[in-house]
Amino acid sequence: MRKTLFKHKAIRIVLVILGFAGLLILFWFPQINQNMNLIDISEQRSNEIADLYLLLVLASSWNLFSGMTGSLDFGHTVYFGLGAYFTAIAIVSLEYPWLLAAGLAILCTILCAIIVGTAILPLRGGYFSIATLAILFVTRVLVTTIRSITGGNSGLVATPAFDPQIYYWAAFGTLIVIVVAIYGLRLTEIREILAAIRTNDLIASVRGIPVLQYKLFIYVLSAAFSSLVGSIWFYRHTFVQPNSVFVETDSFELIVICVVGGTGTFVGPLVGGLMLYMLSTMFSTEWKLILESVALILAILYLPGGISRLLLQQNTDIDWLQLIKLERHKNHVG
Repeated sequence: MRKTLFKHKAIRIVLVILGFAGLLILFWFPQINQNMNLIDISEQRSNEIADLYLLLVLASSWNLFSGMTGSLDFGHTVYFGLGAYFTAIAIVSLEYPWLLAAGLAILCTILCAIIVGTAILPLRGGYFSIATLAILFVTRVLVTTIRSITGGNSGLVATPAFDPQIYYWAAFGTLIVIVVAIYGLRLTEIREILAAIRTNDLIASVRGIPVLQYKLFIYVLSAAFSSLVGSIWFYRHTFVQPNSVFVETDSFELIVICVVGGTGTFVGPLVGGLMLYMLSTMFSTEWKLILESVALILAILYLPGGISRLLLQQNTDIDWLQLIKLERHKNHVG
């Protein structure tokens, strides 16, 4: 097995300490500035950090499905957009409070994900990826067409009720929830089963693994987190239109984040998301897209495992015998 930097205990401890230190700085930065009476700077910085948290959640949700199953989703942001729109409709038309609207939006998005996933998950390879991109286009057209509900191209506007502290804590809490959820999944046999599916879904199916059921479960879970991000995003902006949430470049950025950071790894989306955030603060939108494209090409050519795999030591071999035993045991218990 190949040696890596992360194999050494001292380096692991240092990296963990630095990671927690950086997280605490981001966590306490708004409060520190408020204590210094820099209220305006604190609110702006707080919103920027909350935006970063949501970006990390969205990238982690993409990686949860595409990174762990190997099925590349080119239209993952469709569920982000649906979460924003369902929340907006519940607030504007039904006059629900934001928290209740967000919960309803997640339930509606889960239903949509079940329907869409059932239809397209049997597709493999490039056919699945093209189908996800088509779903994004079709959804944008439908939302634009149903003007009586969605407002068409004009979108929907809610009564401003934005509180930067609520936005900050909602984003931070969502990041913690998805990190804990993914970590918990990786401690179960689902991790090995998804690794088997990612390696070769046909062999996994022949070996008795219900591939479509596992894929649908992860797909729906990923969509639910994306929907929550969309609800929180709408809480801040109080405005949504098709061209602001159903955007192809947003899905592209998620792919760049995970490929550069390391697809299928636990910390890959976090590492890649921080790098993309740095690019967004240093360059204009046009240059940022150019640099993202260059980084994606270089990662594919020279660093296929992503940056995180330079530090992490992972065994990607599939113990098929163990997987068969797990499935037989579950079927016997059931």
